[in-house]
Amino acid sequence: SGTELQVNNYVTHAWFDKNDRLYAATEKEIWAGITSKNKGTKILSLDHMIELVDYSIDNHIAVLSNGTIYYTTNQGESWDTAIVPKPFYAIQISDNGDLLGLTEDRKLLQKTNDGWNEIAMPNSNDVPDDMKVIHNRLFITTESGIWTRNLQEGNWRKIQVDEMVGKFIKKGEKLFGYTYRGEAIYTISTKDESKSEKVFDASDSIVYDVEIMGDTLWVATAPDYSWEEMPVPQR
Repeated sequence: SGTELQVNNYVTHAWFDKNDRLYAATEKEIWAGITSKNKGTKILSLDHMIELVDYSIDNHIAVLSNGTIYYTTNQGESWDTAIVPKPFYAIQISDNGDLLGLTEDRKLLQKTNDGWNEIAMPNSNDVPDDMKVIHNRLFITTESGIWTRNLQEGNWRKIQVDEMVGKFIKKGEKLFGYTYRGEAIYTISTKDESKSEKVFDASDSIVYDVEIMGDTLWVATAPDYSWEEMPVPQR
């Protein structure tokens, strides 16, 4: 049996902090402390739709809405804002409160006191397909492979992987990558540059999401639909 938790509007994201406090993002709001007996406290309310959400291990929260990033480093007691210079495909926030964005034209930007600085790629012709931040370490995936660096340092290190990884999935301190063909899942070390290991390979399906609980890996997939031409009789 289950208990329905009372949250206003449609929930788009939900997560727990280190103290098992439940947070939820709806279309225009962020709520904290939701329980079966308490609908929680609204910690953010916006006039426009929340487009992207990220939260760090220390539960620093960043949301993108209508060209502005709203971010907090004290669990929503106060919020700061940053105007994005161009449309963002992804945003991330570190345990130190660093803000990073991957633009729709695949430029990697980090917020500074003076604005946004572009982060130089490991190779001059590299284009990041996706990026994630865990603790204070940045991970990117490109055609040349997976790369990582400390946000306070400038040196990139390469992580070995047998296939090209197209997208990351971040689950707390765990990082996974799935291939361009959408079937294989690799676990990526976030503490050193050891080789990534394949942990799942689907057939005739596309990986949608993963979750890890103890030693158990859960994988959600969707069918890999195929299309065929169908002739239409002429009248």
